Amino acid sequence: MSIAQKILPEDHVASFRDNVIDLYTHALPPSMDSLPESRLVTLIEMIKEKMSKNFACHFSGDDASKIFKALDTDGDKTVTEAEWTSWILRGASLSFNERKRFSEKSNINLRMTGFLEAVCIVCGGSMLLHGMVL
Repeated sequence: MSIAQKILPEDHVASFRDNVIDLYTHALPPSMDSLPESRLVTLIEMIKEKMSKNFACHFSGDDASKIFKALDTDGDKTVTEAEWTSWILRGASLSFNERKRFSEKSNINLRMTGFLEAVCIVCGGSMLLHGMVL
């Protein structure tokens, strides 16, 4: 059982996971079952626009290549639903201090953390981000 499941009701965690998958599914190009890097740029800009109403986002489509490399764990030049979901859920399960330490290592790490946290907020997982870095 993860820390998030101990703190939050199981149905909230399941709903967050489903929203993460839905976000991924809506970003897929027609008739494709995995996400190419070019489509990730569009997804990043969409998330940034949604977040800009309430938060200043320090990531952009220019960061897509680095974020894509982090997401594409098998190096096949596409991001599968499993890779996307695993990356988001693993990142969301990190403590505030773990995300902060990662963010402090470099500017791109800070922007990747911002992207992760923005996805969490857009997908209804803000309760997972105790002490957000955003």
